[in-house]
Amino acid sequence: MIDRRLLNDFDWVMLGLTVALAAVGALGVYSATHGVDGGSPLFYDHLRRLAVGLAALLLATVIDYHVILHYAWLAYGLGLAALLAVDVVGMIGMGAQRWLSLGVVSIQPSEFFKLALVLVLARYFSGLRKPSPFALADIWPIGVATAVPFLLVLKQPDLGTAMIIAGIFVIMLFVAGVEVRLFAWAAGGGVSIAGALFGLNALGIFNPLGFLHEYQLKRIKVLFNPDLDPLGAGYHINQSKIAIGSGGLTGKGFLHGTQSGLNFLPQQHTDFIYSVVSEEWGFVGSAAVIALMTLLILWAVQTARKARDFTGSLLTMGVATIFFLHCAINIGMTTGIMPVVGLPLPLLSYGGSSVLTTFAGIGLIMNVKMRRYLYG
Repeated sequence: MIDRRLLNDFDWVMLGLTVALAAVGALGVYSATHGVDGGSPLFYDHLRRLAVGLAALLLATVIDYHVILHYAWLAYGLGLAALLAVDVVGMIGMGAQRWLSLGVVSIQPSEFFKLALVLVLARYFSGLRKPSPFALADIWPIGVATAVPFLLVLKQPDLGTAMIIAGIFVIMLFVAGVEVRLFAWAAGGGVSIAGALFGLNALGIFNPLGFLHEYQLKRIKVLFNPDLDPLGAGYHINQSKIAIGSGGLTGKGFLHGTQSGLNFLPQQHTDFIYSVVSEEWGFVGSAAVIALMTLLILWAVQTARKARDFTGSLLTMGVATIFFLHCAINIGMTTGIMPVVGLPLPLLSYGGSSVLTTFAGIGLIMNVKMRRYLYG
């Protein structure tokens, strides 16, 4: 039987913000994929995926998050095994090997691993039998556990998701209470190593960017010079900025976007859904989307602050970090201030693994708030 206190503390605000953003995304996907007969199969598939995601959200609120965290290392192990399987038998698409075929469906293990990493980090730091701040001796084991999947994802290659994994680790270290001087040492060491590597590169001895593919290097170069390859690596950014800029103050109107309607905008229902929304709804609409995202993130941070135990606070901040980094990087790349790295916009972009992970993560945040009276 469900405790009535859980229902009394059900987070309707978080659910409302989630549904509102998902509705905006559904309209954007419809506009980006519709034909003369109305909605496309992609649109109806997106609706089904949203329904599955909503079910995952509700399921994530039912089980006490402490029970979920009990299986954190199991989730990590399964996620790491899936990443290794991708490296061996993964499907190749759009120049990357990121997916596993399970017969009727394909999954992207790196998406699920981000959530598994948050669970492991929350359990690890809450399980240390000592007060913060934590020293290097406390964090090196979990640092190794994070570095292995980071390198596997980078090898796929998936620079965007690798950046998210690194960001989760750094921000959760800060929230957990790692000694501040460690961040200063790490920053100083990173700058020194980067300087040495690029010095070797200038002398022709060693190429520090050799691990990046040629198309990734081009995207970084195009970030600083969009006219370098306007019909190649710079095409995505240029078309996205045209779409956003042409929307003006109030936009061209729903279904009246030309960049998306005439298929000038690539990946318009996935990575560049923000450009579709901006073109059709203008500055007002795109600002409203950012405002809703900001409210959702701030509400999650507030939930973390009010959590009655350290575990719940860490878990909530970890999920909020995933959402924040995805939003910041995606909007940054569509507006031309970050390189194109192929990350979806949470709750708006068409997707499978990403949609399921986002909804499940939001369900975990709601889980912590619903049970805040149990732990203190």
